[in-house]
Amino acid sequence: MAYINWTIGGLTPSWVEPDFIDDRDTRTLTLKCTAAYDVTGADPIDEIESFDALASEKINNDGLLNGGSKLQVLGQIVTVTATNADSTETKTWTRCAIRKVKVNLDSYYNEDNPGSVIQYELVISYQTQGDAGAIVYYPNYDDYSNIEFYMTTDKSDPGVPVYGEELGWMKITETQNIRRVETLASACVGNDTYPSTLNINGEIIPFHYSHDENFACNTLPHGFEVLSCDLDTPTTEVIIQSANHVNPFDNCDNNRGAWLKWVRLIFE
Repeated sequence: MAYINWTIGGLTPSWVEPDFIDDRDTRTLTLKCTAAYDVTGADPIDEIESFDALASEKINNDGLLNGGSKLQVLGQIVTVTATNADSTETKTWTRCAIRKVKVNLDSYYNEDNPGSVIQYELVISYQTQGDAGAIVYYPNYDDYSNIEFYMTTDKSDPGVPVYGEELGWMKITETQNIRRVETLASACVGNDTYPSTLNINGEIIPFHYSHDENFACNTLPHGFEVLSCDLDTPTTEVIIQSANHVNPFDNCDNNRGAWLKWVRLIFE
């Protein structure tokens, strides 16, 4: 599809070459543009400076486990919209960031000449949504409106940012059926007498690693592992609970919680 008309962070380039580049591997759009004097006599340098003012100093667009990406910037997040010549097709990228504008120094420009133009290039990073069949949640879990999260199994201590990964009890509610749950996790402590486990909708899964290996009665080696559960009956609600994890956390029985790096849900 040849997109002709572009709006980037509320700004519209004078002209964009129809054959833009959409690099799916780097998740970037590259637009070759030309700034020109318009009917109001605006200087093309103003157009360049307007886009430069939106440019982010730092852009990270890390890939996620569900095939999407998470865009984080030091600067502004903008929306990019493109339409074809007759406006019958529209494409929108809702979460984007602009890199520093690249100007073609061979452009013909004279501030006293209304026919002057400046060629420039816009490189835009965009966030991707990933596989519609899965979603991944990251700490702090109580930042999500569809997650109820407690640090303790008796729900006496809610999740707090400093312990945003430490779990006693969690409920995730979705709008579609979940068929599989996966999590990268580690027990607080555990031994043969007081085993550490994760309970996912009633299925109890044992831990083999601990993140608090220096705790006196812990016998598990240090590390993390992916624990997964295929639900016999797909459901919109998942409850994840650790073994006993209540205050005070000063003995092995009370300190058998879990540390969750992420939770992945795979839908029907």
